[in-house]
Amino acid sequence: MLMDETDQISLKRRFYSTEKLDETYRRVNPQRRSFLQNFKSQCYCSNKRAWNILTTVLPFLKFTAEYKVSNIVCDIISGLTVTMLHIAQGISFAMLAGLKPQYGLYTSIFPVAIYFIFGTSQHVSFGSNAVLAILTRNVIQREVELQREGYYLNTTTSAYARQFPINASEGYMSFTTEPTMISSGAMTANTSYQPVNYTTTTKVIPPTDDDDYSRLKGEIGVIACLLTGIWLTGFGILRLGWISKYLSTSFIGGFTTALAIHIASLEIPTMLGIQVLPRFGAGRLVYLYVDLFTEIKMTILGDFTIALVTLVTILTYRIITSKYKIHLKFPIPLELLIVAIGIVACYFGKLESNYDITVLGEVPVGFPIPSVPTLQRSSNMISDCLIMALLIFIISVSTVRTAGVKEKQYTDYNQELIAYGLCHVFSSFFSCFPQATSPPRTMTLKHLRAKTTFHAIVTIIIMVLVILWIGRVFESVPMAMIGAIVVASMIDLFAQFSKLPKYWKVNRFDFFTWMITFLVSIFADLDYGSVTGVVFSFLSVVIQHQIAKGRTIGFSDKESVTFDEKRRIHVKEFPSVKVFMFDAPIIFANAEIFKDKLYRHVPKPKIKTEAARLPSSDSVGNRTNESDYCDNLNVNGHVHVKNDKICSVAKLKHVVIDCQKVNYVDISGVDVLTEVIKEYKEVEINVYFVNCSTRVRDVLQAAGFFKTFPKDHIFYDVFDAIFAIDNSFLGTPLKISMVEEITKL
Repeated sequence: MLMDETDQISLKRRFYSTEKLDETYRRVNPQRRSFLQNFKSQCYCSNKRAWNILTTVLPFLKFTAEYKVSNIVCDIISGLTVTMLHIAQGISFAMLAGLKPQYGLYTSIFPVAIYFIFGTSQHVSFGSNAVLAILTRNVIQREVELQREGYYLNTTTSAYARQFPINASEGYMSFTTEPTMISSGAMTANTSYQPVNYTTTTKVIPPTDDDDYSRLKGEIGVIACLLTGIWLTGFGILRLGWISKYLSTSFIGGFTTALAIHIASLEIPTMLGIQVLPRFGAGRLVYLYVDLFTEIKMTILGDFTIALVTLVTILTYRIITSKYKIHLKFPIPLELLIVAIGIVACYFGKLESNYDITVLGEVPVGFPIPSVPTLQRSSNMISDCLIMALLIFIISVSTVRTAGVKEKQYTDYNQELIAYGLCHVFSSFFSCFPQATSPPRTMTLKHLRAKTTFHAIVTIIIMVLVILWIGRVFESVPMAMIGAIVVASMIDLFAQFSKLPKYWKVNRFDFFTWMITFLVSIFADLDYGSVTGVVFSFLSVVIQHQIAKGRTIGFSDKESVTFDEKRRIHVKEFPSVKVFMFDAPIIFANAEIFKDKLYRHVPKPKIKTEAARLPSSDSVGNRTNESDYCDNLNVNGHVHVKNDKICSVAKLKHVVIDCQKVNYVDISGVDVLTEVIKEYKEVEINVYFVNCSTRVRDVLQAAGFFKTFPKDHIFYDVFDAIFAIDNSFLGTPLKISMVEEITKL
């Protein structure tokens, strides 16, 4: 039912072809300046400009100037809680990477400090990461094996003074070399005491310590950190942050969910007190669960109980606070309280000795001496570090965007790349291995409502105290408790499964992008999943162009409105005019599809030729109107045969192509349009274009399209085209149901 007159609007404008429109509203070409003029215009200085440049390079200055005292409670609580995870994860992930525990502590403080200065997101917790630890271990194992096999000849390596902390219990170690014979002759290396450098020759393996090549492993990890930082910094300088725009929401959902499952799976053995060797390569998560179920009988009841109680407590708290979040002025640091209770209970209750509870154990103290990493092994690691750099960016962007949902935050991904790169470059001077944003710590910051990057200051202060003096306080932390806290922090990422029905209803390609990214990441590995997901996201765009829909436009018989579907009441079509709309750019990938869709909805010109051979009305008797005639056609000598398609084509005189959704046309598209127009012209059907954007018309002009197609056949919108064909049918209302009026077209 139509609205009454008080709800009606009246629009008044002239009839326009695009030629007349350009004459009335002619385009004003902007004055183009030379490169030198543009350069000079940017060479000026003001307080505002200087401040903007400074805060872009050093975002912490902006956060400091705009800091609100009301945020301090949330930032302190967030910093304290995340620090507990930094300590436990740093040590665990260092061992996962095949390195000594102190490397994890260093990787949990220096990158945090650098990111605080250069980073832009309050949710990023840069530092040790399980996925990067595994990738680092892959590189370390390969390089150590190459060293064993004598691949590196006459390699001079800086002795790892920086690996040995100040006030550490272990002392410095010197290296000596012995004369070694090489097949072509003798090469002698004098035995000497070298506190900074040592030299190895063919088949001579560097001196080992109790952890079997730990110094060599540490060196490889540091080189990987430096090279990864160089890649990331280069990406930032080249302003490649725009790549983040091509990480679709569905890809990020599938990838972060798989990432959460990988991280939670690594914590399950810890929660059960089971020792499971890490797996590497494709399918490692599947093998991890095979090993886990093989060793499930070795579960320590005490660890499992602590993990279960911790998990239930945190999830119950989350459910309660989600209902009463409005009434909480600041978050309650439940995770921090649980860790404190666990330390006290383990220490005074002697749970480790009485119930075989697994605790964190010795926390190494002392800072490393800074030293510049050697790059003599770098040529063999460049491609590995490139893959790690790309994965760091994908993990960080995905995690930040997931955590930032419904949050008012701006993240400059160009600056983020520079921040990630500088974190690696500077931290490589202090014995750190490759790092990334940690989803558990990031989601914890989200739950604790961290407001700015100033929570990092709290983390830095506590980590310094831990490394220098109070590390022993945390030696009694139950590892099962830490594992449960990590798993609980992943709940929001696990909840992304609930969005799958929405993806299915909105867009099947989004659903399949989510599922393919997730499944490949789970059953192969995250690096395979990230590549597969991004490639499929791009392919889905191409495929959607391939299956773009085309439809004819219907007109209301009550007022001047159109519909892109005809399954409505009061909607009809003009028998002699077909208005066709295509839902995608007309480019090489779908130009033929456009033609196919057009001929499917607007009959092919050759059918018009067949319709032209229809017999006259005398051969089938006198008919009162065209409708009766079409019901009793004589086709190919057979009388009383009904053929609606040929009948409709017999009436067709005009085809209007609505380009409202065609935002681009390439040379293949121009060729197809030219071919279509030529074919319709041969059967005396006129073709018109409406709603063409300036960009589309410029492309048509450049391609010489208007040499064969008149410009006055392009109109402002569909009503202008109908008016040009016959203005008597734009009255209100349109009596489309009256055959006598429509057939005049």
